[in-house]
Amino acid sequence: MIIPAIFFLCGNLLLFYWPGELPPAFSLWYPCAFALLLFRLRRYSFALLPLGFIWAWWHAADHLALRFPDQWVGENISIQGQVVSLPEKGPHHLRFELQCEQWQPPGHDPVSCNHRVRLNWYYPRQIPRIGERWTLTVRLKPPIGFLNPGSFDYEKWLFQQRISATGYVHNKSEQRKLAAAGFSIHTLRDDIAERLRNTLEQRAGLGGVLALTLGIRHELESSDWQRYQITGTSHLVAISGLHVGLISMLGLGLGRWLWARSHRLTCRLPAQQFGLIVALVLAAGYAALAGFAIPTQRALVMIATLAMSGLVRRETSAWHKLGMAMIAVLLWDPFAVLDVGFWLSFCAVGFIFVWLSRPQQGNRLWQGTLIATVLSLAMFPLTQLFFQSISLIAPVANAVAVPWVSFIILPLCLLGTLAIHIMPLIGDALLQLAAINMDWLNQFLEGLSQLPYSRLPLAAPSEIAIGSALLGIGWLLAPRGVPARQLGLVLLLPSFMPQAERPEQGQAQVTLLDVGQGLSLVIETRHHTLVYDTGPRFPSGFNTGEAVVLPYLRERQRTRLDRLIISHGDNDHIGGAEALNALIPVFQAYSSVPEQIDWRYSQRCRDDQRWQWDGVRFEMLHPEPGASWHDNNGSCVLKVTAGKDRLLLPGDIEARAEQALTSQQPDALAADVLVAPHHGSRTSSTAAFIEHVDPDWVLFPAARFNRYHFPAQPVVARYQERGISSMTTGRDGAITFTLGADAPQPRGYRMARPTIWRYRALE
Repeated sequence: MIIPAIFFLCGNLLLFYWPGELPPAFSLWYPCAFALLLFRLRRYSFALLPLGFIWAWWHAADHLALRFPDQWVGENISIQGQVVSLPEKGPHHLRFELQCEQWQPPGHDPVSCNHRVRLNWYYPRQIPRIGERWTLTVRLKPPIGFLNPGSFDYEKWLFQQRISATGYVHNKSEQRKLAAAGFSIHTLRDDIAERLRNTLEQRAGLGGVLALTLGIRHELESSDWQRYQITGTSHLVAISGLHVGLISMLGLGLGRWLWARSHRLTCRLPAQQFGLIVALVLAAGYAALAGFAIPTQRALVMIATLAMSGLVRRETSAWHKLGMAMIAVLLWDPFAVLDVGFWLSFCAVGFIFVWLSRPQQGNRLWQGTLIATVLSLAMFPLTQLFFQSISLIAPVANAVAVPWVSFIILPLCLLGTLAIHIMPLIGDALLQLAAINMDWLNQFLEGLSQLPYSRLPLAAPSEIAIGSALLGIGWLLAPRGVPARQLGLVLLLPSFMPQAERPEQGQAQVTLLDVGQGLSLVIETRHHTLVYDTGPRFPSGFNTGEAVVLPYLRERQRTRLDRLIISHGDNDHIGGAEALNALIPVFQAYSSVPEQIDWRYSQRCRDDQRWQWDGVRFEMLHPEPGASWHDNNGSCVLKVTAGKDRLLLPGDIEARAEQALTSQQPDALAADVLVAPHHGSRTSSTAAFIEHVDPDWVLFPAARFNRYHFPAQPVVARYQERGISSMTTGRDGAITFTLGADAPQPRGYRMARPTIWRYRALE
């Protein structure tokens, strides 16, 4: 069964990574005909490939048909629906998901809808609860996000979660609750969560207890996530296959033991089968407690498949059961192939099956330790592919944390949650003990994470590196008797070699990152790196310095910043600077507002600053020393020259500063590529300034559907009249080009990574 499952999986993958738009419905005749031909030839396993493609197409087409219409972006829309997720509470906002039942765009009659929308509600006057029905006035946009090399693909995540639109509640309009929440598993989860918060109050381990008990992870601090990532223990605070599987194993053992106590009962039903029923019931209950999140759904389907195989008393191989589980998961949710957890869980289980098929030596403790250690090695290619780093202390951390969580903290959480409704004093004591243990575990992991070289950053591997690593690991872990197994280590070396190409001497690679309504640009020469602005920081704490700039630098294997330039003090330019400085060494910083940076190595930018790196020349053109420029007009203006190619970065200067530059340094402004001043606002890009710069390309750092409507249409028209080509980060994603080679040809990251969800999201 594993071979048919792999073919069905490949069919799903072929659809979801189709390079372009979703194939039209009439094109399904080809896979249908191919499948019928294979069935007629009795090639049933091969026939599952086109069937997998058709199954995935059906689900993807159904979701993409619900894409939010572009013409309603920015409009106040009255929407009626039911809250379908536990609201995530931030300092000043709520985030929740609403299943739409009806909406009314301005100037239209109400129409029914089936969209799932993700909403933020800033400074809410009321707190919605899961299960309640509301009428809200909202502003929505299609499910789009930042798109940069190395960064989290938010659009892919929204697509996988089947979210059709994102937006926020418009506070100036009336919001009304239509109906209270009836009893459901979700309202029960909400009640339990509130009870846990009241019981544990502000204990340090509260976030971990909520994560392990209910799958509520948004109350974990960013420092917690960083600690878990460094130590390779993130999987322990997500209710996934490990936890659901552990609960089912406990249920199997307990049910089998209890049933076997009665001879009469075992005559009616074998103890093993009763144990399987108990295991399935407990697994389903725990998955329900976690809100049937996608990882728990996948684990539950796998356990149900294995349990049903045992209940019908049909002995099959482990590989047959794994194949059945994979097909069941993909039939339940074909979008699962887009989830990292799908690959990690199935590959880990498959490897364990392979390892257990070998002759085992030593006691169970030794075998378990050996499996955990070798599993870390076997999962190395996937870890590098998905996370671009490996934790060197993960085996030690997991050797302690896995049994600690599995056999102490998790049972205390579940028993305490159950007891607090029956015997409050005992339940309170158990939960307090769980929180104390969680805090102790965090302190232990924090100590490990502070060790030098605890985490090894790696570049995203090439196809050759992945293939070489898989072959090397297969050779290393081959059965005894295979000669020279140690040479498999040699095949791992390509994974540790630099993957990113460095610019040649005298050249510079420039990347204008997509940070929404903000600016951040990276310039790389042969041996140096400069970052110009770091994008915004949001009230929730999310900042693009940590979420966009740093992942890009790691993708490019740049381990330090030689210079950081903050053009001025607006949040959309300086917001991510503090986080970036804390996470990567910065040797020198220039800014028009050095007092806002307050670093010992920061300097005020001046128009007499010049330097050269690897044959590439950098010149600061503005502001002049002692001048009384403030705010936008005080922005640091940087010019970069590589060979005959020139780039001009004017920050957010407006007409007044543009006029000063054109009158004082008219010849210095000429450039081949211009990053539009002030994101293309009406207050900038005067005709005289454009004439003096005379670029071939203008790049607009502006979010799609931004509330300021940047770039302004008259400004775009002004550039078009001169035949200047343009690109926008919100439309094209990160924009990359090279100075010093041929004429710069900017290219957008969105077009370089075409997928069905990206094309559909921006039609």
